[in-house]
Amino acid sequence: MITRAIPGAGVAQTGIEQLSAGGSAGGSSVMTEILIGGALALLVLLWVFGSALAILPLISAPVSTLTMQLAIYGLTYVTNIHINPAAQFIVALLGYLHLSTSPALTVDTFARLYQVEPARVRMYHHRPALAIKIGVPRPHVQSALDDPDCCGGQQYSLLLDLAL
Repeated sequence: MITRAIPGAGVAQTGIEQLSAGGSAGGSSVMTEILIGGALALLVLLWVFGSALAILPLISAPVSTLTMQLAIYGLTYVTNIHINPAAQFIVALLGYLHLSTSPALTVDTFARLYQVEPARVRMYHHRPALAIKIGVPRPHVQSALDDPDCCGGQQYSLLLDLAL
């Protein structure tokens, strides 16, 4: 258990019951956090753009998000497509079963793609989450001066041609 591994650590349970009961722990409201985040985003955009045009992304984002949500909501009435949560689970389960037995998804494949020793590649199958996690060591410390991929987004390009 976590409390044995980390002496003095507090462990709290979260779940539907705790969330629906609400809380009395003070702090700022969601609206306050949204307003502070929006103001800080505006400052960053003003600094990047150097003009009042910086406010345009903040104006267009809520409008486009709301429009997209309304369009999707409207499509549920126009079309007969209703995705049952049970069907979503079955599709995810079938995808997990296919990937977990794929001969292409191996430690050796990832070692070859990322040019590391197979012993350094870690593969974890987490069936309750229908997920497979594969860990490959980075060649550079993240965000170091010599790191060509400080956001970690370029590492996935090697997987695009992997036939599963």
